[in-house]
Amino acid sequence: MWPSPPYRMRKSRSEGTIQVFCQLGETAGSEESIMHTDLGLAVSGGRMATAVSIAALFLGWLLIFPLGSFLIDPFLLIALGCLIVYVSVRVVSTPGVRRALVLLLCVVTLVIFYVCSVSLYLELPWIGWMWRLCGAESGRDWMLNSGVLNLEYVDTQVHVHLIAGALFTLYPLWVYLGVRVGRRCWDRAKTVTQRRKNE
Repeated sequence: MWPSPPYRMRKSRSEGTIQVFCQLGETAGSEESIMHTDLGLAVSGGRMATAVSIAALFLGWLLIFPLGSFLIDPFLLIALGCLIVYVSVRVVSTPGVRRALVLLLCVVTLVIFYVCSVSLYLELPWIGWMWRLCGAESGRDWMLNSGVLNLEYVDTQVHVHLIAGALFTLYPLWVYLGVRVGRRCWDRAKTVTQRRKNE
């Protein structure tokens, strides 16, 4: 009787011996069970984990609406950068396609954050529901104070605007840091797994 998870026996042509390989990925969704397509897309055995990671990415994009501010955005952007790499590793097998997908998702993330955060800081009417939902007096109040600080947001001085502009320019850096962390955690692990498979 074979133990679980299932094993597969493969005969080695060079040595004429029978090697037993444990297919852990068939039940845990590891990279061993990935099926490649012509476009470089991959469908992993762990479809549930892939679906959850994609749902988490969309949730992260939605969290900008009730949570976005200068204090919270850096953490959200770093987390989303990590998650973007994880999603790309789960669904794409070709390195070139994977890098393109990471770049695309990073651009989408930055566009969403810039549209929401800049609109809040400029107190545009269409996003008024957001700062009211957060209990702030205005969009700029929420962006600067996040319900924690007590900075002046009505008669904002020039140097505060300059600091805010500098903080906005750091948004791509936060995403980049998240991508770097994600690549250390998942992209390299996938590369090592593929090299072992080729051996």
